[in-house]
Amino acid sequence: MTKICHCPKNQKGDRKEGLTSEVERNVKNAALSALSMRPIVQDAKSTHTHVGGSKFVTAFLISAIVLLMSATSWLAYSKFNKRSEVGGPIITHKPDYITKNDAEKMMVQIQDRIDGLEQQMQMWNHRSWLLALAVNENANISQRVDNCYHRCYPHSGFITFDRNWNVNKIPNTMHLSEEEKRKIFNGVK
Repeated sequence: MTKICHCPKNQKGDRKEGLTSEVERNVKNAALSALSMRPIVQDAKSTHTHVGGSKFVTAFLISAIVLLMSATSWLAYSKFNKRSEVGGPIITHKPDYITKNDAEKMMVQIQDRIDGLEQQMQMWNHRSWLLALAVNENANISQRVDNCYHRCYPHSGFITFDRNWNVNKIPNTMHLSEEEKRKIFNGVK
């Protein structure tokens, strides 16, 4: 049977072992430094001083709360401290009905706006029709060019527009009536 000794020198964490390991570490570092021909540099323990601390945070939070409370109380005071004026100015109300002349004037203005909107709608309908026509013609030309030459060349006869929505030519690949051909060049622009 083995006896376990409980004396302080056999306890873990003995100071002598810590010192010997530190001495051994210093000797090892010195030997390595001598081998590499560099000076021995010992690690310096850095001490950091804590600037501010919890006192600063506490003071900052308290001052922020006080400022917030004062701003809130000022807003509440300015909102609820309005004095009601007795005997203020007399406000006359217009009647809720309109006269026949006012109604006729309003109808004329509304009709003018509707006419303007209808003209714009006709213009946009014509432009969308022209775009659809050009897309169809250009797709047909592109397909014909691809089938014939397996490439697109710059002068293939695509339909283009100028800044006034005038078409450069009448489509060749679609059957159009005379009215549609006339509408291409003389439509609403």
